[in-house]
Amino acid sequence: MEAYLLLLMAGCKRFPMLDSVYSHGKYKATVMEATVRKEVREKEYNPYSETEDWCENQNMFRPTSGSFRLDSKEKKTTLLETEACKISTQLLEATAYLYDIRLCHTDISHVNYLLDDDSNVNSLLLPTSKSLQQPPERNHPLTLPQKQTTLIDLGLIHFGLHDADFQKSHTPYIANYEKFMTPELATELLKPEYNNTKFRSRTVQIPLRHDVRCLTLWQLGCIFYELLHGFAPWEEPNPDPDIGRLVDWTRGQDAAQQARRARKIRQRRRRIIREELPVSDELSQDCVDMLRVMFTKDPEERPKLQELLSMPWFGQTSYWEEWMAQERRRKAAG
Repeated sequence: MEAYLLLLMAGCKRFPMLDSVYSHGKYKATVMEATVRKEVREKEYNPYSETEDWCENQNMFRPTSGSFRLDSKEKKTTLLETEACKISTQLLEATAYLYDIRLCHTDISHVNYLLDDDSNVNSLLLPTSKSLQQPPERNHPLTLPQKQTTLIDLGLIHFGLHDADFQKSHTPYIANYEKFMTPELATELLKPEYNNTKFRSRTVQIPLRHDVRCLTLWQLGCIFYELLHGFAPWEEPNPDPDIGRLVDWTRGQDAAQQARRARKIRQRRRRIIREELPVSDELSQDCVDMLRVMFTKDPEERPKLQELLSMPWFGQTSYWEEWMAQERRRKAAG
């Protein structure tokens, strides 16, 4: 199925190009376009070298996903807002392309999209964070990314000819995906009947109606927020070795530690329901506006995809690319 989907995506550079599909009995393999580091692409080819020679440094062949730009242990991001803006915009473009052919991808995470290597950047000037659309000061270095984002792992796709086809009577909940918790699901899970439920890592179908397209946009908002902050929405910003990451909440060295982690999860769910989204004061106003809108509490009032695409923050990197081109022309002429 994924191979057929990749054929449909051949016109969009946000998805890998399909090369071929191999099958042997019950085994199948899909070969697609590779994303490798610059040193691998430029490495001199030796037809007499052994495979072991090429694989000596295995990290050279490891693709760079969004998770590589996050320090989940320290709850920090290595991205500037301009870099996060470009990645977020391209993920939204991929989602829009799927929407145009009546598809919805609900398995979005930081390991399900790839970035080209980090050396592909241009250094110029850095804008102050509060005025992304103003010309940057001359004494601030800017690293503006030229990286391209590629969405992968299209195994969990929903198709519908009509809007009703995207309406589901149950909401899937996976303990490892606590970061994508919505206010409506948090409200449901705080009910007494779920207090002692041992979710572990299995998928639980919660009787809660939802639109999978709206759920996808909420997941994207969580991805964007984490790229900008280094931790999930409403998560405590300071690292705590005893509590660990959100995905660790079902595990613990003993019952007491597991209980402490579960208590933190319930506290976060209450914050999701009751508190305003905390946003870094280092972000631009356009970015703050985007986050506030995406995390609207009432699902009926959350923006649709077309509304998000029209928000000023998305696509701002095109402004900086144009500004950089003008700077180069000015320097060449002067």
